[in-house]
Amino acid sequence: MGDVWMNAPLVAVLFAILATREPPRTGVAIKDPSPRESYVEFWRYRGVIVRALIGEAMIGIALGAPMIGRRRRYPATSVFHRNALARSWPW
Repeated sequence: MGDVWMNAPLVAVLFAILATREPPRTGVAIKDPSPRESYVEFWRYRGVIVRALIGEAMIGIALGAPMIGRRRRYPATSVFHRNALARSWPW
C-alpha cells in the first residue's frame, strides 16, 4: 500500500491523454492516388525509410549473432567470438 504514489505519473499521463483534442483537419486527402503519385511520395521519404530498414537489419543481426554462435558451438567466453563468426562467413 505504501507504493501507491508510484502510480501518480501514470494517472497524470492518463488525464493528459484524455484531455488532448484532435485539431481540425485542413489538408485535402487524395482518395485514390495513381501509382506514380505513390512512388513520388515514397521517394520523398526514402531517407527515413532506408534508415528504418537499416536499423531493423542491424538489430536483427545483433540479436541473431549469439544464436549463430551457439549453433556453431563457439564458446560464449571466447575473446575471439566475433572474429570466429566473421571468419565463418558465408554460413
